[in-house]
Amino acid sequence: MPSFVLNLLANRAFWVLSFFGVVILTGNHAVSLWDQDEAAYAGFGRTMLETGNWLIPEFMWSDVHRKPPLHFWLVAVSFKIFGVHEFALRIPSSLAIWGTLLMMYVFGGRLVGARHALTAVCIAGSSFLLMALAKVAVTDAVLLFFTTLSAFSMVFVLREGSFKWVALFWFAVAMAMLTKGPPVILFAGVFGVLLLVASPQRLNLLRLHPWFFLPVTILPLFGWGWLCYQSEEGREFIQWMLDWYILKRIGGSVFGQTGPPGTHFLGMVLFFLPFVLFLPRALVRGFRSLYLRTWNNELLISLWFIAGWLLFEFTPSKLPAYVVAAHIPLSFMLAGALLNHKDSASKPGTPWWVMHYLLQFVVLVALAVLPFYLDLSAGTKMVFLAVILFIAVLHIYSLTHLNRPTFFAWFLKVPMVFALLVWGLLLPISDDLKNSSMRIANYLSEQLPAEAPVVIANNWSHPPSLPFYLTESFQTVFEAYDPETLVRHYHENEHIAIILNEDGKLHFEKELPNVEFSAFYPVFTDRLDQPGYFVVVKK
Repeated sequence: MPSFVLNLLANRAFWVLSFFGVVILTGNHAVSLWDQDEAAYAGFGRTMLETGNWLIPEFMWSDVHRKPPLHFWLVAVSFKIFGVHEFALRIPSSLAIWGTLLMMYVFGGRLVGARHALTAVCIAGSSFLLMALAKVAVTDAVLLFFTTLSAFSMVFVLREGSFKWVALFWFAVAMAMLTKGPPVILFAGVFGVLLLVASPQRLNLLRLHPWFFLPVTILPLFGWGWLCYQSEEGREFIQWMLDWYILKRIGGSVFGQTGPPGTHFLGMVLFFLPFVLFLPRALVRGFRSLYLRTWNNELLISLWFIAGWLLFEFTPSKLPAYVVAAHIPLSFMLAGALLNHKDSASKPGTPWWVMHYLLQFVVLVALAVLPFYLDLSAGTKMVFLAVILFIAVLHIYSLTHLNRPTFFAWFLKVPMVFALLVWGLLLPISDDLKNSSMRIANYLSEQLPAEAPVVIANNWSHPPSLPFYLTESFQTVFEAYDPETLVRHYHENEHIAIILNEDGKLHFEKELPNVEFSAFYPVFTDRLDQPGYFVVVKK
């Protein structure tokens, strides 16, 4: 076997990154589309391939999900290469998160050392939100990749002043803007100002030449917007985006996703719950570095964390992904606290560990009980219970190593194994809780030919997943809500399916008392209310 292969196999980082690659990809084919954002993005990508219009994202019931196009382009390319299905849809997000973990190890290793960086990778990869972004094809994974690249590039411009880092920084900013617009400018601007104030090497940041490169960096986004603006439809789209993504989110929230200051921080505590014992130590070390103003890696990473988090605590909208850029430095902070604890002669006493593990077991008990309150099969409930018991046994086993050198390795391994089981096993086998759109489409495709029209007369929440799955199997899918019109469609067509809400069902029962309905009730949706779909099929 070649020596470089042997060296690779002996490298712990290779196995850790490979493990997270498996976690990220496992089960992606077996989970149906999430009703709102993900389904809309799938629709945008497929429509771009079908129509050749790569400028304006278009799909039924998806207007509120439109954004700058980079993520949709990546989805469309993935569909072109691999086919139109859930696994292909999620490839860009999966690669973006895996690339972020790789970046944390490679660039983070240059910054804080390989041991610290690899520990941070283990923590970030085991956190809930980061892995969720890898498994759900939303824009935030690609945005996080380029935001993290911009942060590392700025750090190395500060440390080295090399033009390659300047070029990489502005490339990352340009791609992030083409993914989601201004958020990266806000993050990079705050981070840059903090570094200018705190770092003795602040003059190196002048090599970024923002007065020249920022306008150049905006050109890809501006060029796309200008091309859109050449049509009436494009002008309306650009004006809508300015209002929806800038004006409304500065002055208020969307979809009711709001909360008081501190909401984002509480979310991060929950997302990093397996490592919460080290959060106080991580924050104390970070704030101490801020107070002492001693320039070191702790201060730099603390400033990165502040740039990605603090300002968003005071904006009305509180989507958790808004502060995901802060999850990367927080992982480094937690890793530093963990390693400091491991190497320190003065360690927290047994009560702290008892409290930590009691909290973990409370969470495990809640997760073990939850399936018995959901509409899941007995077999699925038993699998949930077996997984929870297995993780509990691993926790107990790791506790037996508390005073041994191997304890911290087990402390990191248990959340990693849990992440694999949750995302690769538990989520796929519980997909029936949310896959009503796919089940309706599959049911109708078994009953009717592809030429039969399908009428959507259920306007609950407008989930793009419903038209996406329907248009995969049927050539004609359209909306109609007038009761008399629906009855007429039913009589005029030899084969037809009509998807009704409860009011429509009642009207149909009055007009056509012998018609049979098939009911579909999702347990979980992307919105707070619960719909019911009532399907009429004329074969």
